[in-house]
Amino acid sequence: MQISPRPCGILWALSAPPQFTARDKPRDILNAAGLWLAAELGNRFRWVPSAHALKVPVGHATAEVKLRPTSWNYTGALTHAWLRVTVRDKALAAWRRRRGRNYSGLMAERSPDVVWSSELANIYPDLHSVELFGDVAAQTSGEVRYLTLPELLEAIRTRILPRLRLFESPAMVAKQLPDTWLVEDMGPAAQWAMSQGDDASAELLKTRTLTLQGKVPPKTELDVVLTAGRRLLAVLQSEMVHFREYRDGNLPDELVGEGFELTRRWLMNLQDYAGPNDRVADGELAGWATKNLPATSPIGRQAIAFEADASRLRSHR
Repeated sequence: MQISPRPCGILWALSAPPQFTARDKPRDILNAAGLWLAAELGNRFRWVPSAHALKVPVGHATAEVKLRPTSWNYTGALTHAWLRVTVRDKALAAWRRRRGRNYSGLMAERSPDVVWSSELANIYPDLHSVELFGDVAAQTSGEVRYLTLPELLEAIRTRILPRLRLFESPAMVAKQLPDTWLVEDMGPAAQWAMSQGDDASAELLKTRTLTLQGKVPPKTELDVVLTAGRRLLAVLQSEMVHFREYRDGNLPDELVGEGFELTRRWLMNLQDYAGPNDRVADGELAGWATKNLPATSPIGRQAIAFEADASRLRSHR
């Protein structure tokens, strides 16, 4: 394998990613990719081979992007990795130990320092895994597109790291973490807030999670629209796990992913989490539905109705 040196003194300068051959073992390929990513990201990022993870301090916690090797990897054939994001805090583990088993929970028992964790595909369907050597789609007869190493680097910089930076404090997580990053069980994150004496943030996280799950009725017009958007997001996410022939409109993965991404960005727009480059144009989601789904499609009608209400709310701000 060949790893090109990184130019010095140039911020965000992109060196050539490592090049691999059929003689390179998956373990060595993964480590070389991790070292390259850490060097390019800089800012205290480090690659930990034993964990297959990029790690970076975030406040008193540690955030990690794990490149989890799969059973398909084989020397001379394939090397790729699933992606998972986790936030850990050793102080939380100590806090849980002092309070006994009732404060552990399933995730905490397995990893007592975990604040928050999710497969990246559950947040961004297009960021499910990275292809490091070989052609995974051709070898597995799948239609899913895998990230290249430079694409993963860009995604970490622009889409993942800004959200992980919110874990500098429980208050930032409770108030600013996008709904799409609220995993099914936010109990560990609420415990993390409590461990730092921030009961208000813990309560806000619980309320946001219950609202997201539909267990707390929406109180404002914005909450009603957000609830509709979350339901659409869940439907589109569930479509991704079905075979194409069973999907509404027989949509391929990339079009389901496009609808998911537009819906996710709308939710962020409504909650003021999106930057100027992430703004969805009025009619963009409805255009996606009209172009790709029949008029009788439940998903299409749901998308058009959600965007009409979202556009109206945004225009009144």
